[in-house]
Amino acid sequence: MTDILRPGEIQGPGTPPPFLKLPDPGSLFTRRAERFQVLAQDHPVEAFLLFMAALAQAQHRLVETLTGTAPDTLPRPTPRGLPFPAADLPDIRHWQPGLRSLLEEIEPSAPAPTRAAIRRLRSMSGPDLVAMAREILGGHGSAPDPAAAPLLAAALQAHWSVWVGQTAMEDIPAQTEATHCPVCGSAPVAGVIHSGGGAHGRRTLHCSLCQTQWHLERLKCSHCHATTDLEYPGLEDHHPGVRAEVCGHCHSYLKLISLETDPRADPVADHLATLTLDLLLGEEGYAPNGINLLLYLEEAPATTP
Repeated sequence: MTDILRPGEIQGPGTPPPFLKLPDPGSLFTRRAERFQVLAQDHPVEAFLLFMAALAQAQHRLVETLTGTAPDTLPRPTPRGLPFPAADLPDIRHWQPGLRSLLEEIEPSAPAPTRAAIRRLRSMSGPDLVAMAREILGGHGSAPDPAAAPLLAAALQAHWSVWVGQTAMEDIPAQTEATHCPVCGSAPVAGVIHSGGGAHGRRTLHCSLCQTQWHLERLKCSHCHATTDLEYPGLEDHHPGVRAEVCGHCHSYLKLISLETDPRADPVADHLATLTLDLLLGEEGYAPNGINLLLYLEEAPATTP
């Protein structure tokens, strides 16, 4: 399929922008770790962002152990055309060892509450871990254990990105107005405004689970597709590369991360570094239509239209 960009492929300046960009897990998480470290400098939640950097680095090391392997019972295409649907959680034997190794990796740098969450995860039975994973993959923005859920989600992100990144995706249907990931069906974490090449100025949505990016035209609500009554508030001088696309029709918003402003920006890291914007929009009655699986807020995501 000519409109899918696979890991390692480079898009030339005259090449039409692809509708879909598959993840490159070999570099994605280490670049994210570096971004967290940059954002942490003099930030009010510096310790939190530095731990997120350690978590992203642990994801990278997990990816290194997973690359080149594939479970025997991967999720398969569904009638909706999702090659790796989040709803079809693979057998626990395929991801529980990875979770254990990630927990071991991050424990030395974890703050006390997180170390307690690590102990809880280690003590959970297989069925209980599956239940928590299904809660996370349901995309409802809530979890029975908000401290432990991001750690399990980090392991699932690493696994899904490897499975998706190393698999041929010829059967992915082009979806020009998808509100959820065309590969796994998960909600986006944020939108990305691209810079350079044939994709300059274009907007993609970044999957919260498998890290795929897919195209959605700008100046259109990523939740209800409204093209009017949209506003783009930001934090002005504090983080100019991040704004929220706020829709007055469905009263939802999704953050937009501009690579034009800062080419080093990362949708997950920059999202977590600008939680003040979420708090301000929540006070005004707006709900996020995306989700960051590494943090659970009280506000629930907007309902799928």
